[in-house]
Amino acid sequence: MDTDEPHSADLPRGLMNFSVRQVRRDDAPRLSEFYRSLSARSSYFFEPYTDTSVEAMRTVVDRAMDGYDLSLVANEHGGRVFAHFFYMNVSADVPHLGIGLRDEYQELGLGSMFMAYLLALGRNVLQKRSVGLTVLKENERALKLYTRLGFEIVRDHTFRHPDDSVEMQLDLHAPQEVIR
Repeated sequence: MDTDEPHSADLPRGLMNFSVRQVRRDDAPRLSEFYRSLSARSSYFFEPYTDTSVEAMRTVVDRAMDGYDLSLVANEHGGRVFAHFFYMNVSADVPHLGIGLRDEYQELGLGSMFMAYLLALGRNVLQKRSVGLTVLKENERALKLYTRLGFEIVRDHTFRHPDDSVEMQLDLHAPQEVIR
């Protein structure tokens, strides 16, 4: 047995039985709880919303229900959200995507899997030519993944401090590396 492989006892409790779906009207409390559960480090790297209250998450849900955004959640069997991933402004020529995972679900390959799912949705469902994202320059792991996938830096961006981030874009119809 390969000892580098995760054992079922080492996996987060919901990983073996989870579902992915679009957000529903009643998801605001679950999204709020998800964002509040993130560690300071995870929140620092993934903070699409400065206000994560239930009321603020109702606005997020409403935008998705009204078709402005495409917002998905991954739920453990019991309904607890462990991932939120989305496209903001789906009607834009270049909608922006984001992926966030609870800490215990990171480094298991799920980010790459959800990224592949989002890219397939962008290409085949939303029928976009390009998608974009913003990432902090110090988030080396994410930058490496996005570069490997073919995203290119299009400009410096200010997130918290001047030029602390980059905006990246991906041509969805260019040949792409297989996500692993």
